[in-house]
Amino acid sequence: KTLKKEIPRPVSCKIRLLEDTQQTVDFVETMIRSGADAVAIHARRVGHDSTVSADWKTLEEVLAVLRPKYPDFPFLVNGDFYDRKERSEFIERTKA
Repeated sequence: KTLKKEIPRPVSCKIRLLEDTQQTVDFVETMIRSGADAVAIHARRVGHDSTVSADWKTLEEVLAVLRPKYPDFPFLVNGDFYDRKERSEFIERTKA
């Protein structure tokens, strides 16, 4: 909230998936309540590098909880989208 007050520009956050779906949802909701204008969620967990495949299933679960609650909030996603078709299909499924 302090950052949002001090900077007269939109504030976005980028996170990785946490230990489970609910922890990630809770953390994202805290950022939204704190005034974030957008949240980017990376489809890997904290501590994973690019040798570990992105966890699209968990990312979809997180978005399935958040999207109905925040239908107009900008959620950005990334992690292992190797072509436009994969990205487009994921966006269609999740409305991210």
